[in-house]
Amino acid sequence: MKLADKYISSFKSVLVKAPSRREELFDALEAKGYRRKLPPTPVITRWCTWLETGSFHHQHLNAELEWLQETEDNSAMIHKLKKNCGKVELKEQLYKIHGVCAVIASATKTLEKRDLPSCDVWLLLQKCIGFDTRCAGT
Repeated sequence: MKLADKYISSFKSVLVKAPSRREELFDALEAKGYRRKLPPTPVITRWCTWLETGSFHHQHLNAELEWLQETEDNSAMIHKLKKNCGKVELKEQLYKIHGVCAVIASATKTLEKRDLPSCDVWLLLQKCIGFDTRCAGT
């Protein structure tokens, strides 16, 4: 998931301090029939936000690709996004994130509501993933 992580991080960086880029993206989203909405902001201490952001990018990737191709912005971050956005590996990783997002995000939010520390939530999720992996191998 390294490529998806880089894409999510770079995309966030491109939009943070650039109102003109946000407007261009809004126009591209609107042209494809999507709402004028920015991707969720991933927060390091909240895994759900990263999953939700990855899912958003999966759902809106075609509009994002079009925006990146049409923008006249020549910044290093835009070039980095352009380099990675068309890769099949990125599409596959975002697809996987989208596929697990709803289930894992819901479970994580439920656990967080129980006032469990984030590290305990992570350990519980790792046990679930490990169990799933062991079951798949039998």
